Amino acid sequence: MSQRKTDSTVKPIISNLKISPDSAKVNQGGGALTVTGTIDYVDSEEMLSGGRLTLVAVDSNNNVLPTLNTAIATTPGEKNGTLTARAVIPTSTQQTIKFSLYVTDTNNNQSNTLTGTFIISP
Repeated sequence: MSQRKTDSTVKPIISNLKISPDSAKVNQGGGALTVTGTIDYVDSEEMLSGGRLTLVAVDSNNNVLPTLNTAIATTPGEKNGTLTARAVIPTSTQQTIKFSLYVTDTNNNQSNTLTGTFIISP
């Protein structure tokens, strides 16, 4: 069996970040709320399965929240699709949480970074 050759420098591309819910009230969810996010990806090398999705969030005081770093599972042979991840966001304080996320394929190529905000209002 021949192994498929890939250009190990081709980076995956992510786009179309959506989160739900996209905001919360103070203490909604009893002080913490599960937020679901989706992104679309293009992976011409088909090397994303087994890679990682990383989400870094910073609160209003510039404290880094626990980082989400989760394995990616895609269908073999799939060059594009949608990834879904969930994170727990603390809602005990009125603040704006800024976050960024990216994916890394099994060749260790990091995608572009998408950013967003999650507002916790009174």
